[in-house]
Amino acid sequence: MLFNSFVFIFLFLPIVICVHYFLLRRYKLETVLGFLTISSLCFYTYWHPPYLILLLKVYSKIADHFRRRGVKVTFFAMPYHSATLKKEGPMSKMIKEAQRSLDGLNGNAGGSVLGSFFIEETSCNDNQMMDFMHPNSECVKLIMQ
Repeated sequence: MLFNSFVFIFLFLPIVICVHYFLLRRYKLETVLGFLTISSLCFYTYWHPPYLILLLKVYSKIADHFRRRGVKVTFFAMPYHSATLKKEGPMSKMIKEAQRSLDGLNGNAGGSVLGSFFIEETSCNDNQMMDFMHPNSECVKLIMQ
């Protein structure tokens, strides 16, 4: 996704801004920063899905750094539409690999994962997805509870 693409300007950016301000009014700053981090992951993953695994490994190293200093780290994963995972292809493989990486992070000392890339593992359903990878605010609220 490019910054001057229609997908970014008319879909990604408005969603991120709206959810950002919603979270800013109701949750702590850490939650808002976590959402922006996840939004960043989604932005780069949309452009080239294999980068998700690389980014998760980098975030894992950063999280380990903070954990050693006593900071609690929580990763927030937004689900993909179930049809995305049913199609066998490179994107489906990358999402499954990324979920395995997230599952490995969940057990580390001081860390946790909210949500999942698999919609079946969340309280959300496919009707709460705006497209193949963007849940609506109702789904985000369900995951945050």
